[in-house]
Amino acid sequence: LLEIESNHIDILHLASAVSHLTNGNRSKAEVFVHEIEPFNLPERYFNIYDDILKSVAQDKPFLRKIGIILPLTGEMEAKGNRFLNGIQAGFLTQTELDYSLLIYDNESSLMGTIQNLKDISRYSNIPIIIGPLSSQFTLATVSSKFAEGKNLILPYFNTEGLIEISPNAIQLESGLPLKGKLAAKYMTEILGLDSIAIVAPTTPEGRQCVDAFLQVLDHKEINPILVEWYSPESRNMKRQFSALRKRAWELIPEDDEFAPFLGMDIDSLNAMFSI
Repeated sequence: LLEIESNHIDILHLASAVSHLTNGNRSKAEVFVHEIEPFNLPERYFNIYDDILKSVAQDKPFLRKIGIILPLTGEMEAKGNRFLNGIQAGFLTQTELDYSLLIYDNESSLMGTIQNLKDISRYSNIPIIIGPLSSQFTLATVSSKFAEGKNLILPYFNTEGLIEISPNAIQLESGLPLKGKLAAKYMTEILGLDSIAIVAPTTPEGRQCVDAFLQVLDHKEINPILVEWYSPESRNMKRQFSALRKRAWELIPEDDEFAPFLGMDIDSLNAMFSI
């Protein structure tokens, strides 16, 4: 293969430098990277060129990398590409980070995910794996022998007990019990509220969240003034809000000077509660 255009030659030199660096041969990578005229490179290659320069200038043989497993093709490709755009934008704002990104496409499949893990396991300079996005694929990841010794950052997995399977796993999205507990702590400790009403869906998830919420209130010896349930399929919540309004009026002292206002009673949930 013969290339005579200078910008093409620089791209080939860059590719050769990346290949040698990945294989741990810093000296050869340094030879190729110093052959590159950066002003000939297209803008999209600047970050790679910068990473290579940093790497050959340091004592360690290569930059540490973060492996990212995403569905860039297949059924979940839209979600995967949105996530990739976001993480790339985030890294561009953190120029001091001594990491580079190594992107893998699992093709929205379980087999693709396992193959990605197998490929990543060959590199000792990839201490962190972000992804995958699917809960099913996440379970396969944390239990895979190819992920041993890697720190796993899991964006959308919120099932409890994961730490027992993989102590190196970090969940970015909390489970419903934790969300319920944090909501209760925020309302009582930050907002200082003690008259709390709950309106929640009659789904397993809704009950799970409310149970955790009530555990915190019970620990603080606070009783909710009202707990109302509704069916997610129903659009008519008149009964729940009527009960909420009725209970709110019962909490207002009879001699409250603000109850009558300009000859009218204030009958607004906004006026009675922080919603």
